[in-house]
Amino acid sequence: FWFPCFIWIISAPLVSFIENALSLFLLNKVVTVVFFVFEMGGYALEQEGNTLILPTGRVGVEDACSGIRSLMGCLFAGTFLGAIFFKSALKKVLLVVFAMCFAFVTNLMRSIFLTAWAYSHGPDAISGFVHDAAGYFVLGLTSVMLLALIPLMNIQITIKSASVPQG
Repeated sequence: FWFPCFIWIISAPLVSFIENALSLFLLNKVVTVVFFVFEMGGYALEQEGNTLILPTGRVGVEDACSGIRSLMGCLFAGTFLGAIFFKSALKKVLLVVFAMCFAFVTNLMRSIFLTAWAYSHGPDAISGFVHDAAGYFVLGLTSVMLLALIPLMNIQITIKSASVPQG
């Protein structure tokens, strides 16, 4: 009972200063990783702050693309699922940590996909349906990953010692 209550309190909208600082940190990481992936892939790309300049135009990575909302949602979902399915505090905390990692990684995947789409179809092509569909896909993928992790964390491994004949 106390574990989800604690996480609920910290996953509620954060103090503006903390939320803005965390959002800016995540946004910088997302833009840097997307730029790095495209640069390593040999694609022509420039970075100006939170804007990626593609041959087809400019793509601004907005604050909402930082993944802060996804991170908070996954924090709450991981806590809720941990409280329901686990008794061990270690497993609960581990599920929350995995949830936050899943949120960050899937948001990176979404950002890379949207940048690739803009690279090949132009920056205007990522607004509307493509942007929303990518967001819903990431939400579903993260949920499935969290749910799939629960049985994996409940696996109990026993090691039977082999008896060695003496003689």
